Amino acid sequence: MSGPLDDPVLRHKEEEDKVEMLRHRHMQEEDEQLQDGNAQNNNNDVLQRTIALWESADRRQQREHDMIFMKQLQALASLFTSKRTFVALSTLTSEEDLEVWDGQLRSSLAPYKLFRYLDSDVPEPDKDDIVAHAIWEADRADIYRVITASLESNILWRMIRIGWNPEVVDPRATYKKVFEALQPRTINTTRLLIQEYREIEPSKFDTMDRYIDRLCVLRQRLRNLGIINPPEMDIYPVLTAIKESYPELYKRNMRKMEDKSLTWNDLIKDMTKTCVDRDMEKNFVNVTVGNSGNDNKKMDDRSKPPSDRKRSTYGNIKCRDCDRHFNHEVKHCSGCGWHHNPKQVCWACNPEKAPDSWPKKARFLAKKNAPSSTAALHPNSGVANSTTSAARSIFHCTNFASIRPSFHSGPRI
Repeated sequence: MSGPLDDPVLRHKEEEDKVEMLRHRHMQEEDEQLQDGNAQNNNNDVLQRTIALWESADRRQQREHDMIFMKQLQALASLFTSKRTFVALSTLTSEEDLEVWDGQLRSSLAPYKLFRYLDSDVPEPDKDDIVAHAIWEADRADIYRVITASLESNILWRMIRIGWNPEVVDPRATYKKVFEALQPRTINTTRLLIQEYREIEPSKFDTMDRYIDRLCVLRQRLRNLGIINPPEMDIYPVLTAIKESYPELYKRNMRKMEDKSLTWNDLIKDMTKTCVDRDMEKNFVNVTVGNSGNDNKKMDDRSKPPSDRKRSTYGNIKCRDCDRHFNHEVKHCSGCGWHHNPKQVCWACNPEKAPDSWPKKARFLAKKNAPSSTAALHPNSGVANSTTSAARSIFHCTNFASIRPSFHSGPRI
């Protein structure tokens, strides 16, 4: 007897059911995997979008921080350059003032170390370096303004005619063009400069300082033209020129020249020291003569009666008799010309009535008791005072500078 499993039809159907079941399960698994993949993709998309938003926010915030930082750097650079104070230069009017003008320019730029822009082309910093670039531009602009503000209009026009562009802020080009405008490089100019350098003498100038200034200008011009001589060739014409006017200076430096120890700078320093010594001597003479004159004037005033002296403006109370001013009420004594307290007698005429505390009591008592000098106290009397006459004769015949300031020729208040 055969069972249901022996039936081939049933067995085949069971196998098909199994296959269908397996296929259906496989499809379910694929659907689940697909759903899982979509979910994963969605999660990745969300994550990427979130990251993108974060990065965008970070970049925006970074840009804002960068802008704030750049503004701070620019403000710092502006603050650094705005505190500069340059010394105004003397107006450059001719080639003779060029050496002095150049020295003043470099001295004005020295505190900020800006003269390097005159000696070389300072390269432009990277624009990403905000501070360095701002300072570089400010440096060039400041130097340009200092130079152009010190030039006379005719020199500016001459510079324009030889190719200078005033619209280009280039301090070195402007500086070089100033020298080019005032020091043309021609054969005739070079010949004239050499001739002047060999023939220039201190006697042709008002002062030694002017001679030194012109000498340095000529030497520098020749060096700018490429004529750089050995030191002895620059020094020897100068020693020859000062031989007659300054023999001691000549001998002192000639000995150094023979020893080969004299340099150009040493010679200029010694010549400048001579100028300083001469100025000190002149000032000393002026002060001595001036002081002697003042002392003599005071002594001459003391020899005169009080009524003839220069009026004083010490106080606001005016004497009715002699127009002198005092800081308190006084009375003019008609007997001696002195002034005294209106509530008291004149101590000069009556020294015996003066208190012992009056420092001039002894002197006026002696004068009053002396028989030959009593009448001389009255300025209107016809009797000559021997003391006053002697003093006047001294003032009229004696050199004032030889009289000691302590000399007294008459009574004083």
